[in-house]
Amino acid sequence: MATMDAMKNPRQALVLACLMQFVGCGIGNVVSSVVAASNVSGNWQIQSAAGASTTATPTAGLLMIGALASSGTSVTGTFRLANLALPNNCGTPLQQIVTVSGTIDALGNLNLTSAAFSGSVITIQLVVPAVATQFGAGTVAIAGGACTFASSPAIGAEFAPVTGTYSGAVAANTSFNTPPILAGTATMTLTQAATAGSDGSFPVGGSVSFSGGGCSSSTPVTGTVSGGEVMLASVPVTTLALPSTRVIAVVNPAGSQLYNASIGYALGPCGAGVLTYGTYMGNLLKQ
Repeated sequence: MATMDAMKNPRQALVLACLMQFVGCGIGNVVSSVVAASNVSGNWQIQSAAGASTTATPTAGLLMIGALASSGTSVTGTFRLANLALPNNCGTPLQQIVTVSGTIDALGNLNLTSAAFSGSVITIQLVVPAVATQFGAGTVAIAGGACTFASSPAIGAEFAPVTGTYSGAVAANTSFNTPPILAGTATMTLTQAATAGSDGSFPVGGSVSFSGGGCSSSTPVTGTVSGGEVMLASVPVTTLALPSTRVIAVVNPAGSQLYNASIGYALGPCGAGVLTYGTYMGNLLKQ
């Protein structure tokens, strides 16, 4: 749908900016405590620490979102990469897929090396925190080829599943379009798959409901969660199945809140037979 596609890139840029500024946004805290080697299987986000400062912009920094799987001390994973300083050398941000392997020792030191991609290799050293959904500290670097990144401080965390119900007040983002209903309540009931897909993202299914302005609607959605990125779309994504819905949001590592949730509707949440487009934004808490 042309109108919805036109709105997708600005909202993705907003999510990418907040993903790169997790600590600056107040979504996560960095800790340095260690634990014995444990199962680190799950949804992960690893990024250069510079991208987490309050002064960082989404034009610099390294971001990896995807899945790790561990068995004993052995660890493997699949991530999507964004090297924002060299996007032309590293592929479109968050479309370059890299695989990693390595170990976690008895002190929680995670060491990963990627398979070569376009002649480049990523190395990651990270201390797994005592609380899995807090950020641990370490280093990350890319050497070789054209997609280079000097060794820099890094942070990383495992993200709790988004399975559950999230709800909160939302308001129309009138910079995109002014829908007939300006505010309401959005509720998302989601189920995250236990196994990641081939790109490291975890499939998600559920529904998105809206109530406000004297009407209500509910639309089935499917999509993915990868690191802090949540992306959902109505089932099926077609103008023939109105209302059509698209959601982009950032989840915190604990999985307790969806930040900057952007919910785009074609036909509006209650279209009354008139084709409209509206985007609503808000923070949704897990119930």
